[in-house]
Amino acid sequence: VIRSRRGRCVASPTENAAGVRAVGDVFASPNAEQMYEVTRRIHGGRGVLYIYGNYGGDVMNFDMATEMAGMDDIEVRTVLVRDDVASAPPAEAARRRGVAGMVFAFKIAGAKADLGGSLDEVEAVTIMHEGDGDLDTVRGDPRFPRPAA
Repeated sequence: VIRSRRGRCVASPTENAAGVRAVGDVFASPNAEQMYEVTRRIHGGRGVLYIYGNYGGDVMNFDMATEMAGMDDIEVRTVLVRDDVASAPPAEAARRRGVAGMVFAFKIAGAKADLGGSLDEVEAVTIMHEGDGDLDTVRGDPRFPRPAA
């Protein structure tokens, strides 16, 4: 898991991934080179899942790190957390930031990775439902029914 001081992380379904960190300055994302270097070291041929909030610097740096990893044929997937319903109205849900919901995303991704989940499995259980303020951490799980539209 790559975490910065504001909580952004990368979960990789490889052993001991939770001990890896790329730390940015206070209130700043780790730079793309830092994230790429950690991604390169932990991918283990199985890919990496980036989980981070919808903040300008995070989006830019994680996207750049994804492109850099792609040049080395490292598969990277992203879960962009946008659970902060106070940061934008429903009509502009794509602008919402990620806050407390990221904690659940990190925990869920890390647990599935620790159980040996594939990149597909780790990504699937980490996807957050966006747009209505609900946090559906497991897509399609009958224990977490979605409200009727």
